[in-house]
Amino acid sequence: MALNEFLQRIASKDVARPNRFKVSFHPPAGLAADRNIDLVTESITMPGQNIRSVPDDLRFGPAREQAQGVTYGPFTATFICTTGLPEKVFFESWQDLVFNKGANEWQVKFYNDYYGSITISQLDKLDNPLYVMTVHEAYPKTINEQQYSLGSNDAHQTITVEFTYRWWEKKVEEPKETKVSEQTKRSITVGSTITPPKRHSTNAHVHRSGDGGGGDGITQPGTNPEHPGKAIN
Repeated sequence: MALNEFLQRIASKDVARPNRFKVSFHPPAGLAADRNIDLVTESITMPGQNIRSVPDDLRFGPAREQAQGVTYGPFTATFICTTGLPEKVFFESWQDLVFNKGANEWQVKFYNDYYGSITISQLDKLDNPLYVMTVHEAYPKTINEQQYSLGSNDAHQTITVEFTYRWWEKKVEEPKETKVSEQTKRSITVGSTITPPKRHSTNAHVHRSGDGGGGDGITQPGTNPEHPGKAIN
């Protein structure tokens, strides 16, 4: 049955969980990497991929969508802020590498001076990276606004940053299957249960015959070992 195959696959491979991830930011040479940024990443969107296409209208009948190229859209990440907002300062310093800020400045710098890379990894329950995406030529495009409220007593401040990039590549590791016994595999059926193995009674006494006579050597409780047919008074 397809349901049994599905249950066996889940039991042996587990499922991918959205809270098992790791992020590493690699800023350009003009900005030092900060391990704390990786640690306070609360959530992040793994980028997708889009095939740009154009309709083929030169022929009769339904139009075909022919591939013309590939495009990549921006993605966002949300970070937990600590006192003094060093997380916000980090990405603002990254953006300072993009342009000159000042009354008579506002000139954009060279592209190679402000892009970096970002690594996003999907982890298993043992923290093994199974799907690793490396985002190339990335930099923070938008640092979103932050809201403050006197009613938010127990909430923590966060900051959301939108990143743009050129392309990404992936590295995939084959997940290790969990060893499942044959009895468990047979028991993964609808409404079935695993029957524990039968245990021998602990009240039986083993009698070893000195003459090597027949029998299985097991004497039932309450009988005479010399004369198995008689009960012990």
